[in-house]
Amino acid sequence: MEQKKALLKSLYEIVFELDMDYRFTEVITKNEALLFVPRAELLGKTVSDIYDQELAECFTSAFQMAAQSGKKQFVEYASRIPGDERFFLAEVNYLMENVKFPHFTVGVSDYTYQKQAEIKLQQEKEIYERIFRHVPIGILQFDNQGTLVNCNEQFAQIIGTKKERLIGYNAFTIADPEFRNAAERAIGGEAVEIEKAYHSILGNKKTYLRAVYEPQYNEKGQVNGGIGIVEDITVRKKMERKIELEKEQFKTTLFSIGDGVIATDIYNRITLLNRAAEKITGWSLEEASGHYSEEILRMINEETGEYSESPVLRVLETGACVT
Repeated sequence: MEQKKALLKSLYEIVFELDMDYRFTEVITKNEALLFVPRAELLGKTVSDIYDQELAECFTSAFQMAAQSGKKQFVEYASRIPGDERFFLAEVNYLMENVKFPHFTVGVSDYTYQKQAEIKLQQEKEIYERIFRHVPIGILQFDNQGTLVNCNEQFAQIIGTKKERLIGYNAFTIADPEFRNAAERAIGGEAVEIEKAYHSILGNKKTYLRAVYEPQYNEKGQVNGGIGIVEDITVRKKMERKIELEKEQFKTTLFSIGDGVIATDIYNRITLLNRAAEKITGWSLEEASGHYSEEILRMINEETGEYSESPVLRVLETGACVT
């Protein structure tokens, strides 16, 4: 018996034995401080006498299931001791063979570390799901065969169809070769970024997309699928094109006027010469680009005949207009 108790103490924080009326007949523990009530007050009492209604019902249900099925049952519960934030896991067994009287044994282990990890994981999962639902970009997940297993509503809107039509669609059958290749490479363990026009067959919609495909790993570090993050950059591309056109129009105007125009960056390096300036300086834009303005435009004082400071330097230093 003493060997049995020593073994049970090594396996569990607390061990209870209860009769068929769910009455405590034995209590084995290496630390009585873990008990809700003193050991002497437990013996002879039922679980309903000791525990609150919720916990008593959980144990009663576990006893009944163990007796009916012959299989061990588990009860997870928080400490009922005020200020104690620990969690416990109780393993309930029904014993009827090789014993004088059928009875239950309950082995209780400290489950705090696992429970806290579980709570943290659940919190992180909830945060991820909120981001997944509300982030203003499209997100899709696919398995090793390329089958879409999940996506958010934003992705469906970008593609121009309903989420229900996308789930089950195979990313390896996409008509666009670059997007198809990106999904295949993600399954191969690569991260791929694409920025290009895309024509959605399912939604019959043309958009300009920026997409990042990356592998998804399981707990063993093996690739078990891929994830895609997709952004509709059509508006940005239109704006960039508009700015580019305006820039070209401005440049055309500068190159057409009869006065010489020279532009530099903030470091006084040449970035633009129009045709008139090329004739005045004797430098082409290609030759002058990157040179300092005083190398291209040598100013001479009419009175002294000496070289003057570059007016561009004075403009950069003072921020004022110089004539």
